[in-house]
Amino acid sequence: AINSYTFKIWPYRGTAITCEEYLENIGLPSYYFKDGMGIEKNKFLYYLEFIYNIYHFARYKGLIEIESESVKAIIKNLDIIVEQMNYEFVKTEDKYLLVKRNSDMDSILTLVEKDIAELLLEYNDFKVKDNLQRKSEILKSIDKYIEKNQSEYSNIDKDSYKSWGYIVNNFGINHKTNEKYKDKDKKVIIEWYDKAFMLSIHLIRLTKIKEINSERKSLES
Repeated sequence: AINSYTFKIWPYRGTAITCEEYLENIGLPSYYFKDGMGIEKNKFLYYLEFIYNIYHFARYKGLIEIESESVKAIIKNLDIIVEQMNYEFVKTEDKYLLVKRNSDMDSILTLVEKDIAELLLEYNDFKVKDNLQRKSEILKSIDKYIEKNQSEYSNIDKDSYKSWGYIVNNFGINHKTNEKYKDKDKKVIIEWYDKAFMLSIHLIRLTKIKEINSERKSLES
């Protein structure tokens, strides 16, 4: 039903014509799904994300109707499985991202503009985990947001703001990588990118903490 009525109008199909071809294109050939065949965790996440997205797209377009209780149970299992793996599906514009669960990040999504919230979510997307280029692009966009409010962030936590600035300016995000770090391997650079991301969450959340503290002082007066 998906192949016949839905897949060809799915905006994320690339050049694939069928679900099977799409799975081949993202590195999931059919032999992965033979009985008893193991599958790598990352590839399994790709598979779950595809099934979740194509199902919800088909339902949104009113192109399929599921009557089988077994199939309904399988669809419900998708959320259960990813939760057990410490992930969650998060709705963006017209698709769902499969992201690592992060309570710290969840607490700040409503504090920023929609485009920044989506970038914060994307950084935790499993597909971005080892993508140095995309992580750099996301951090660069977050930096533009932080710099618009630099006086506030630097006053709230000067040391964290300084650390943020040092990373984005010396590790190939805003400028060429500092000569001291140009020989660092990809894994080390990604570790510093992840530290910068943690700093951004900390700085954004601190603005709300400052507001709460101010409200508390008003109550006391």
